[in-house]
Amino acid sequence: MKFHFSINAISVACALLFTPCAQADFTFTEANGKLSLHEDGEPVFDYNFEMVDPPVGVDKKYRRSGYLHPVYGLDGQVVTQDFPSDHYHHRGVFWGWPKSTYDAKLFNNWEMTTAKQYFESWQDKTKTRDYASFTVQNRWAFIEDSDTPIIRETMTVTAHTKKRKSRSIDFHLHLKNVTDKPFTLLGATNKGYGGFNYRPDAANKPLHFHTALGPQEKDSLNLDSPWVDVSWEDNAKNAAAGVAVFQHPKNPEYPHFGWLIRHYGFNGAAWPHLNEYTLAPGGTLDLRYRMVIHSGDAESANIEKLFKKFTRKASL
Repeated sequence: MKFHFSINAISVACALLFTPCAQADFTFTEANGKLSLHEDGEPVFDYNFEMVDPPVGVDKKYRRSGYLHPVYGLDGQVVTQDFPSDHYHHRGVFWGWPKSTYDAKLFNNWEMTTAKQYFESWQDKTKTRDYASFTVQNRWAFIEDSDTPIIRETMTVTAHTKKRKSRSIDFHLHLKNVTDKPFTLLGATNKGYGGFNYRPDAANKPLHFHTALGPQEKDSLNLDSPWVDVSWEDNAKNAAAGVAVFQHPKNPEYPHFGWLIRHYGFNGAAWPHLNEYTLAPGGTLDLRYRMVIHSGDAESANIEKLFKKFTRKASL
């Protein structure tokens, strides 16, 4: 007996039975100093490549660029915060260090007291059925001489298609010392914070932190875990949601020590913590992290399982 299937029938069956057959429709739009990404018409994130002015009444020194905000959860809820009143320098998803030095001068692009990131150019924008990514080039410079780059930053951000319970966003930060003098990265004195950071929206408190060591009910400056998850209850929807940050196995000193977690609303992958990391003239550094935006808490979202799957693939 022979069976004949039309192309339409196969397509319909594929659409009904196998969700990977569906193709995501990613779109980039650029306006007002922001690059916005949508999937099937739903917002994923905004990348602020031009300077963002602080709200009225906040010191102009907090003008900043080169970070993601807002970032959206699976149901459209904003999961980041910008210019929070408890720490005006916190900004969505960002990277910076408070005690870096160059030529015996403090290079602070954490609080942006002496240095900032400045947009230079787009290097790439890519859309496929499985992901959308952009690569941007920024310069790190002293505020007093903002046209002279000290570090050239190339950042690639890759958003993967939304799944039923999660979405992954990958970050690849490439730094190059473009001067003839050494540049030293360093975290905060006695505390170590500085690096890749996620500021959750404090409006969602109470926040619940979970790590490879289990639930974390207290704040920490030096947590030793390869991943950290923060979740909260959405009382309006009677459901939980959260965001996990994974270290990449190819990062220096993986799994690095020193996560900063704060229950007021902060999750920071602090590296090199209290140890100096020096970039020689022409030297480069690559740092990679994954964010997993999910429904449920860390346990119901199987964050530990997702982390192990991620590291197996990333190690290849």
